Amino acid sequence: MTSTAFKRRARTVLLSLGCALFVYLVVHLGAAQITRLLLEIGWYFALVAAIYVGYQMVRAFAYWKCLAVSGQCPY
Repeated sequence: MTSTAFKRRARTVLLSLGCALFVYLVVHLGAAQITRLLLEIGWYFALVAAIYVGYQMVRAFAYWKCLAVSGQCPY
């Protein structure tokens, strides 16, 4: 198995595990319980989500700038 095929398979397996965990939590806790927990957290959830989105935007911008110079990933 080539490195690319292995990485693709690993991503697929991890995505499947993450989706299965999400479905398990929704079924086990219920959507109402999850909503109640998010409302209990309140605006802190939105704050954490906004910080994470900002972090991802900075990473994407940096990656874009690295590729804009040469058109290739330097590593």
